[in-house]
Amino acid sequence: MNIPSCYPQHRRMLVVVFSSIIMLWTMAGCGNTNTDGLAPTSDTNVPPADTVTLSNQDDPGFRRLTQERFYNTLSDLSSTLFTGEHNPISHFLFFGDELKYKNLKEAYPADEHVGKQGVPRGGYRRLHQVVYLEHVEAWMGHVLYASTEYVHKWMEVVIMPCLDEYDATKSTANKAYPTEKHAMNACAFNFIDTFAPKAYRRPITSEERDFLVDIYEAAEMAYPDEKDSNPLPSGYLLEWRMLGLRDILAVMLTAPEFLYHVEVGDENGNLTPFELANRLSYHFWNSMPDQELFDAALDGSLMTTEGYKTQVERLYQDPRTKRAVEEFFNDFFRVQDTPNITKIRESTAWLNYHALEISPDINVDTIGLTLKQELPN
Repeated sequence: MNIPSCYPQHRRMLVVVFSSIIMLWTMAGCGNTNTDGLAPTSDTNVPPADTVTLSNQDDPGFRRLTQERFYNTLSDLSSTLFTGEHNPISHFLFFGDELKYKNLKEAYPADEHVGKQGVPRGGYRRLHQVVYLEHVEAWMGHVLYASTEYVHKWMEVVIMPCLDEYDATKSTANKAYPTEKHAMNACAFNFIDTFAPKAYRRPITSEERDFLVDIYEAAEMAYPDEKDSNPLPSGYLLEWRMLGLRDILAVMLTAPEFLYHVEVGDENGNLTPFELANRLSYHFWNSMPDQELFDAALDGSLMTTEGYKTQVERLYQDPRTKRAVEEFFNDFFRVQDTPNITKIRESTAWLNYHALEISPDINVDTIGLTLKQELPN
């Protein structure tokens, strides 16, 4: 990937994430498919994961996110900071019309339909685990776009609350922070403590926290001459701190823990609570766990029969389940190989269909009709 010389600040960021990218490039293979070969169901007779082991000798312990899962996860992760229509990441992922973003999306390799071994019918995109160089380039392109193009918006929601608190109390006896720098660092470190576990979809270790803190603090020395020529509406010139935040964002969003389903199990080879939470959320929603599911893993209730049943039923009732069910049946019935009736009707070939007495007003959506009957409203 060629980096223009007019953007020297990007070089260090790429060096920072280089080790993660090398790891991403080497991760490929068939993942554990205990749930991914099945349609989402609300059947709670399956016991919780204290009986689910990682005994499959062909399972490397990681599976990459599909394209849809990558987009959903990046959008849902950013939604923990940005709300609704104010989420710039969701906007550029699903509605972006800039040429730069269109090129990014077009460069993302489409997931292929891979049949499960021994099953003659269908082929499932979520089973496609080959990693090409184009995947790494697409991940890097999306992450650089999200962390760089919108860095001011990230700063507004991450750093500004502490600065506002500092300004409101600096002239009082009970100052919230001794200095402006202390205020900025407090919010940056709080961001690491709260955002990184969501990005990694599990609690972070003290070593991982120290690593991210070091990346942020190193920005002061790495970018001594960087000046923010486009300040926040408040007028603050955040300088290196903005680039430090961008760097830790880039590292978190290119970490294997973000881009892959990582399952290493506990000391007995069983799924951990957070690994089970991830299996459930990606099985039903094609996205990351929400806060309630994360909390159930954190307090251990997910590993109980009643807690497991509660979460399975809740996830199934959520409207997001529809997109996973649609994906399954689209793949199962090989919809991608079905001729597009609309395009046929618009072509001269449609004339040949009149003999079959097919109405020009036909609107066949069997899967959609089935979902309306089977899924909760």
